[in-house]
Amino acid sequence: MRRLTNLLGTALSALWLAIACGNSDPAAAAGPGGVGGIGGTAGSAGTGGGVGGGGSAGAAGSSSGRGGSADSGAPDGSDASDSAGGNAGTASGGDGGLTKPGTEPPIGPGPYAGMRPVAGTPASIGNTRIFDDLAGLIWNPTAQELLFVVGQNNKILRYRVGRSDAENFDVMRPGAEHQDDMKGLDFGPDGALWVCEARYALPKRVSRSEGAYDRPVTVVDHWQATEGSAAQDFTSPWYIAVRWDGNAYFTDTPHRYSGEPNKRLFRIDPAGKLSLLKVYAKDSDLSEGGAYGIALAPNQRAFYISTWNHPGYPELVRFDLARDGAVAKETLVMTDQDGPIQSVDGLCVDQAENLFLCTGGGGVRMYSPAGAFLGSIDVPGATDCSFGGADMKTLFVATSGSVAGDKNLYQVPMSIPGLP
Repeated sequence: MRRLTNLLGTALSALWLAIACGNSDPAAAAGPGGVGGIGGTAGSAGTGGGVGGGGSAGAAGSSSGRGGSADSGAPDGSDASDSAGGNAGTASGGDGGLTKPGTEPPIGPGPYAGMRPVAGTPASIGNTRIFDDLAGLIWNPTAQELLFVVGQNNKILRYRVGRSDAENFDVMRPGAEHQDDMKGLDFGPDGALWVCEARYALPKRVSRSEGAYDRPVTVVDHWQATEGSAAQDFTSPWYIAVRWDGNAYFTDTPHRYSGEPNKRLFRIDPAGKLSLLKVYAKDSDLSEGGAYGIALAPNQRAFYISTWNHPGYPELVRFDLARDGAVAKETLVMTDQDGPIQSVDGLCVDQAENLFLCTGGGGVRMYSPAGAFLGSIDVPGATDCSFGGADMKTLFVATSGSVAGDKNLYQVPMSIPGLP
């Protein structure tokens, strides 16, 4: 009897020790896990949890804020450029989401509300270099660096303020001509880099790199079938904006004319579900509709897009968002019938919610939140823009030689801080 009692006591002690130490849930004991993605293995301890999880969350992955640093290279011998499935129009991870949410911005108008922007003199960056067909500018506030796409050879380069040309413009994601045709960039709330890839070869896609800039994993690569309609390839995913909660909004333009030259606006919700927000037109020219640039409002309760109307005038459209990120209301902000506008392209916003529209040979045109024209910044060939710098008062502008630009990158001092 005493032997049985001792054995029972030993077993109960072991069970209590296991419960007290949390061994019944090793993942919880290890700390927050990485996001389980599509096709692959979830992140392990200290990796940031990389996307590509096969449905299981990684152990002890870190979660950084928006624009987290991503200097590390890809794992030895790995090439994640096409490792994900992502071909079903939904890309939910093992935790039911693609990304961990960040901090919700305040609702109020902020200290700069109603202020008019004043631009300084544009100055070129990298005078010893020539960059052709720049796009996709995005500032990483945590790492204090600017990423941009050089369309000529489809590479993502990095620029850091205060460094010489010899120390700058290092390649953060390699590419080659006619490879991925990367365009719009944005950071998610966990620091992952989202990329629109118009790609010369199908499938066109939106990818996401977590833990480094050069680990792209497919999030979506086609619009799923609906009743009475077959599944369709994207035409050319162009620009993207990712909200604090992981909702991502991107434009799909007819630039590559890949099959169906549709002009559409899409949403990817935090669980990875793709939904079509609007179809602008199905004609193959640029004269009617088409969504191009996209930028979130400072409080992220709305986003703006740039588009054309039928006569060829640029327009700005505001989409107010519900709490869950769904579109609640669409409003035409302005139709600009004046000015030397060659194109409608990238869009960015300052903290007063003034809008900065890149218009090719017309430079960067500035508008109030209500759509009033506030002046222009003389950067010919402007294709995309992003605010950055330590105080967020530098407007970075990309240019393209194909739209009367001089194939360079510019910085413009501004009176009001902006958003990446």
